[in-house]
Amino acid sequence: ITAGGGALFRNGIVTSLPRYHPNLGASIGTQKSLNVKLTTARFSSTSDFLYILNYDYVPDVLEKRAPYREDHLGLAFQLRDEGKCLLAGPVGDVEGSEPPTGAKFIFTDAASAEKFLAEDPYVKNDIVTAHSIEKWTIAVKNDSSIKL
Repeated sequence: ITAGGGALFRNGIVTSLPRYHPNLGASIGTQKSLNVKLTTARFSSTSDFLYILNYDYVPDVLEKRAPYREDHLGLAFQLRDEGKCLLAGPVGDVEGSEPPTGAKFIFTDAASAEKFLAEDPYVKNDIVTAHSIEKWTIAVKNDSSIKL
């Protein structure tokens, strides 16, 4: 067990936070009082990374996507089956009356995000108006939910 910045680490993993966290400016208690399983926040060369592909869609996406939707989803499912695409879906008020404004895709590596972007029929047919790929450093994760 080592201490760093007030946190306790065991094998490079945060196991307890200090009672006062300087970035939050409030007393936050410890792992047990928060009833939170703190199992990551690895601070080493073996840090976990994911890649977020962000899409912005044309306003009339619902009408324009129809001929390409099956191939778009098929590509996402293919990368999912290969273990490369972990999560994907539209963003915006998709449960309400508004069409999605874009989408987010979470990939295990940058090459898979770039492959999806290069092959996606939504991109090739101008349904996506803007996109970006962001490297996401995972500082805290619940080991029981998503395996990296």
